[in-house]
Amino acid sequence: MSKKKYRGKICVYCADAPATAGDHVFAREFFLKEDRNNLPQVPACDVCNGAKAQLEHYLTALLPFGGRHSAAGDNLELVPRRLAKNVKLHRTLAANWGRARSKEDGVYLSSPTLPVDEVQLNKLLSLIVRGLVWFHWETLLTRDHFMDVMALTEAGEHAFDKLMGSPDLNSGIQCDLGNGTVCYEGKQGINQPEITVWRILMYGGLKFADPENRGESSSVIAAMTGPARLRDQMNG
Repeated sequence: MSKKKYRGKICVYCADAPATAGDHVFAREFFLKEDRNNLPQVPACDVCNGAKAQLEHYLTALLPFGGRHSAAGDNLELVPRRLAKNVKLHRTLAANWGRARSKEDGVYLSSPTLPVDEVQLNKLLSLIVRGLVWFHWETLLTRDHFMDVMALTEAGEHAFDKLMGSPDLNSGIQCDLGNGTVCYEGKQGINQPEITVWRILMYGGLKFADPENRGESSSVIAAMTGPARLRDQMNG
């Protein structure tokens, strides 16, 4: 897509620098080659593009191991070539492969586990949500807005369902990219467009173990945005 389309726009990730090109909100490498058309794109500057690419390089080599959608096996076949370019990550995964018990439909099962850097994951998800807010509603989130990203436990999902059903939010959008590779749902505040809530499933619902609650896991990623003053009021 031509760079001219983004000329004069502001980078949606930092909300400060002028955009130099379009960036795929979800990196093309998350998807099989046949599923890489018509992915959401947004204006981005060189600095943010580069920082986001580093996060994507790490996570596109790691997250496919937990795929649960119909194309999980095909997605996993893309990983060896990526790990060959990242020897340090390959060694880390080999040394830290383990098993954990998690609850599936009320039954505890033993599943293989891999370490995920939560900081890097949350950084990428925060950028993704900023991109989605602009792509769907052309709302730019700045330093004056908060961004919360969290993995939902079963109890958390019920609480978030109530939030998503708030009459203060619009009817929202639902998208399925790559036949279940990424599915997301988002809603926006009717009177305050910076207030948004999101529910994201990657690779059919990756299972994230909860280190603080043994046996508990999360598969739904949730995110909230809004004016920073609003969160200050809630915390106060």
